[in-house]
Amino acid sequence: ETMGLLARTMKDLAMAASDADTRAADLKIAFELYEEAYLRESRLGHTDEAYYTGINAATMAFLRGDEARAREIAGHVWELCERALEKAEDDSAAYWIRATLAEAAVIHRRCGFDSHLAPRLLPEVVDQDSG
Repeated sequence: ETMGLLARTMKDLAMAASDADTRAADLKIAFELYEEAYLRESRLGHTDEAYYTGINAATMAFLRGDEARAREIAGHVWELCERALEKAEDDSAAYWIRATLAEAAVIHRRCGFDSHLAPRLLPEVVDQDSG
């Protein structure tokens, strides 16, 4: 959790940077911190922590122009979220999982490819439409 907070601080600094060199340097540090936390949490089997730090690592990779790495991480985050969603006890527990799935979908370019995407992300809307 501490690495995630530090990474978030670096991300905020990058977004506030007034020059490209500072932004690039801060994004690199944010990516490295998020990625390290994501890989560690994944190895330890801590799904919730892994998908949180993973989606942020994917976003930082994307912002840095490393689309291949961003898509790779986002694909794994998608799998982590699918597993987490199966275990979610209620809609409030599933909220952040669905938000992360949506972000992973955008990064991984899943939109339009997976017909089950909408029901997984917005079940309450799909239920209303079918009733």
